Amino acid sequence: MKKISKKKSASSKKSSPRKKTTKKKTTRSKVGKSARRKATSKKRVAKKKTSKKAAKKRVTKKKTSKKKVTKKKVAKKKTSKKKVTKKKTSKTKAAKASKKKAKTKVAKKAKVAKKAASKASTKTAAKGKKAAPPKEPAPPKVDEKKLIAEAMANLAYGEGSHVVHPKYGLGKVERIVDRTLTERTVPCLEIHFSYHDMKLTIPVDQVDRSGLRKPISKKDTNDVFKVLKGRATFDAKRRSAKRVADYQKRVRQGDPLSLAEVVRDLSRLALKKTLSYEERKILSEALRILSREVALAKGRNPEEVLLEIERIVNR
Repeated sequence: MKKISKKKSASSKKSSPRKKTTKKKTTRSKVGKSARRKATSKKRVAKKKTSKKAAKKRVTKKKTSKKKVTKKKVAKKKTSKKKVTKKKTSKTKAAKASKKKAKTKVAKKAKVAKKAASKASTKTAAKGKKAAPPKEPAPPKVDEKKLIAEAMANLAYGEGSHVVHPKYGLGKVERIVDRTLTERTVPCLEIHFSYHDMKLTIPVDQVDRSGLRKPISKKDTNDVFKVLKGRATFDAKRRSAKRVADYQKRVRQGDPLSLAEVVRDLSRLALKKTLSYEERKILSEALRILSREVALAKGRNPEEVLLEIERIVNR
């Protein structure tokens, strides 16, 4: 048994160096693997670097291509601006040329007109030399002093006499005074209107134009009352503006019978429809003038005569 064990131990001893060789082989294999790994990693790193360099080159190529495109665009814009400027210059040149043409045309026309005018003037001068037209006789000089003297001689109103004005009604001539009007002295009537409490001066030579007249007599009042009692002649369907124009004409005439017609028609119209403001104003003015004139003729109070006229008209 001992021998066998010895043999076994020997065999074990012999086998031990073999194990060492395997160990060495395993170490070598490990070293080779690590070297391979390092080489592969180096290769990968190199590949990555090359790929990065290629990507950088691509980026730089793209940038360069972009720059080139922008340069091309700028060049195009510049060319377009040049074209626009060329077009503008051509337009301005055309406008200037057209203006020059128009100016030359106007100048030519003006020259032609001047020539025609000069020819016409020469012709008229020649005609004038041949036969001058007859001169119109100058108007005769008016002697104002004579006119004023005639007006004073024919004057029907003296100091203290009553007169009737178509606008202001009954008044009284206070005096005849000389007044300077437009570098001339003219005698004027100074009339006082008690109702308005005012004075009016009228030159003697303009009395007829002013519409002054003498007040009615006592006999004439009968005609006035006949008109007031008569039938009205107004048209209710007519426009108020036309009626107003008609009644204003009658009042301006200053005739007592026309005043009586205005009072009668407007007061009867007021019973059927409302009068306008202007119609009421005309009615009150005609009533005032007529009542004061009738009162003077009959020697009565003007207010009493006014009430009597209203009573007759509003029946």
